[in-house]
Amino acid sequence: MSANLHVHPSKPALASALCSALVAASVPAIASRGKFTVALSGGSIPKLLSPENLAAAFEEAGVGENVGDWVVLLADERYVSPFHEDSNERALREDSFVGQRKAAFHGIGQADGPVEEAAKSYAALVDSVLASNSAGSLDVCVLGMGEDGHTCSLFPDHPLLSVVGDDAPSVAYLTDSPKQPPTRLTLTYPVLNRSRLVLFCAAGEGKSEVFSKMMRKEEGGAEGVVKCEVVGDQPAGRVRAKEMRWLVDSGAVSKL
Repeated sequence: MSANLHVHPSKPALASALCSALVAASVPAIASRGKFTVALSGGSIPKLLSPENLAAAFEEAGVGENVGDWVVLLADERYVSPFHEDSNERALREDSFVGQRKAAFHGIGQADGPVEEAAKSYAALVDSVLASNSAGSLDVCVLGMGEDGHTCSLFPDHPLLSVVGDDAPSVAYLTDSPKQPPTRLTLTYPVLNRSRLVLFCAAGEGKSEVFSKMMRKEEGGAEGVVKCEVVGDQPAGRVRAKEMRWLVDSGAVSKL
């Protein structure tokens, strides 16, 4: 599989590009379907999607700043209270546009029962949202990548990497995450791969080693774009959406 890495000189420039891509995708989705459905990861993603960054993207696009028709889901979540310091929901509400704009946001709830029941409940919610979105897919999924190549809560050599196929659940759970906390919920590959657009974000030299293992640089490419072939078996490299865009900074690809 080929991949185009859009290289930005800094993390702020990457954040600007991410917000611009989201706004650009939202306009036709709302025009044709009346809403824009997006799944967001935690980690460094919430700060990239700050209210200020998003407002600047709306202004750049020349459209009114309105996320009232945005439906936001979690790409993955730690099984903790939404107020816990490890919660992706907390980070998104505090650091991103989610907490300061009127987007419809769907978290996993209080995380106070069996995790398998929470996974079924969130899967039903995700399925309902996607079923009402025309083709049954996310408009955009915003993902990050760890230094080990994981994305969402899909980790190297984990059994969840085999949760594929049309009959696979949209949400799965794990209790043995190699990163703390160990109990988590995550979207599965079938949902990620049906997305109309996946935006992968990675910044910093700490990501350069995994890029050197996952990507092989090819000749050509426009200015600011590195053409690559995905050659590694890292979880992030297994995402196969209709359209994929890697937004990276120069440090992340310094070893390619």
